[in-house]
Amino acid sequence: LPNMKEFVTEAIVMNCTHVGEWDITATLFTKEIGRVEARAVGGKKPCSKFAPHLDQLNLVTARLVEKNAITLTDVLTENRFNKTRKNGGALQKALKSLAIMNAVIPAMNQDQRFWLFLTQSLEQGKLNPNETMKILGYDAANSKCGSCKKQDVSFFVPDRQIFLCAVCKAKISNCDTLLIQ
Repeated sequence: LPNMKEFVTEAIVMNCTHVGEWDITATLFTKEIGRVEARAVGGKKPCSKFAPHLDQLNLVTARLVEKNAITLTDVLTENRFNKTRKNGGALQKALKSLAIMNAVIPAMNQDQRFWLFLTQSLEQGKLNPNETMKILGYDAANSKCGSCKKQDVSFFVPDRQIFLCAVCKAKISNCDTLLIQ
């Protein structure tokens, strides 16, 4: 198979969605290639080798194969970041940060500085949405509402790349927003 590429990388599991009857699409932030979506064939089956490893926030070693699409062929958990998982507040902030990453980080965009920030923050139990936004170039502390220009922003609109205050967010009906506070 000359057109097939295979590589092994460390990755943080950002999200998993069910596709079809038995498959899963895993969104991973990898050390080598950034954010990637990979299909885990049979990942939903009760005896799947993927099931125990594809929890959000897991640091995994993943073997990915790319031909027409990217397929996850093997995965092994390296770190579950217990300091983050065992603290309810830290866990909620980390999950919110993953949602922000998923909405803002383009696919296949390697960023070693962000990788270090992410893994160190998870290890210390200190990953939070505001710091995540700041390191990605969206500093809420120094931003104004994209509608009324007030300084007090609480929401981010990824597709417009603007911040909103709570009052202006309430005025917008069908708009995907992320709560950042």
